[in-house]
Amino acid sequence: MKKKPNLRINLHFEKSVDRGKVNAYIDKLVAAGIPDSRPPYFYFLFTDSERISQLENLRKAYDLKIHGDL
Repeated sequence: MKKKPNLRINLHFEKSVDRGKVNAYIDKLVAAGIPDSRPPYFYFLFTDSERISQLENLRKAYDLKIHGDL
């Protein structure tokens, strides 16, 4: 059985990106619960601290799911 690659994905957005679409995508990730892959890191100035915190919690939940108690 093939093991999934362990990737760290960082997304850097330009100011011209539609903030609403990015925030909607983050909300969709959070609503889906613990993902099958590690959520990406988003780097842009207009993300609020609540969404950043929610994504970090998803990453931690994913890590615990995959690696057990770290």
